Amino acid sequence: MGRQRNSQHVNEKQASPKKEVNEIEASNLSEKEFREMVMRWLKRMEDKFNNMSKNQEEMKKNQEEMKNDIAAVKNSIESIKSRLEEAEDRISELEDKHNALPSIFESLQKERVEAGDVIYIEANSGAIKRQGRCDTYDTEFNLEAEEYVLLPKGDVYKEERAHPGRYLA
Repeated sequence: MGRQRNSQHVNEKQASPKKEVNEIEASNLSEKEFREMVMRWLKRMEDKFNNMSKNQEEMKKNQEEMKNDIAAVKNSIESIKSRLEEAEDRISELEDKHNALPSIFESLQKERVEAGDVIYIEANSGAIKRQGRCDTYDTEFNLEAEEYVLLPKGDVYKEERAHPGRYLA
């Protein structure tokens, strides 16, 4: 108890130099003065406790804000990771298509495919098989030299892109 009283006494000495009281002087104080001194100490302790409580509440608020900010950053990072994975997958698909283009181009040259030809591209291997000329071109070329076929029903693409497993006209 003596040490606590001394440390409180030191704090009191720094806080209010009006009434410096040590143990010897405290025993010489009247009952009223002693009670006043104890009440001042209690008041200071209450003030310190209130300040600490306010600080603690502010710290809790700051912690909640930080937790929310951290959660937002984590969500952003997850979103970025997801988009990065999607981009990597897309790049991989494009690389696969790009790598397949030379073999498809060679197959097109080998089969001597021209505008108006009906061809079939196998989905798995990318192999091209020329079916013949489209019957809409029968008046433009030598009828005896070419085999003319009807346009197939179903999905027919009239684009320059290669579509695996589809007919191109």
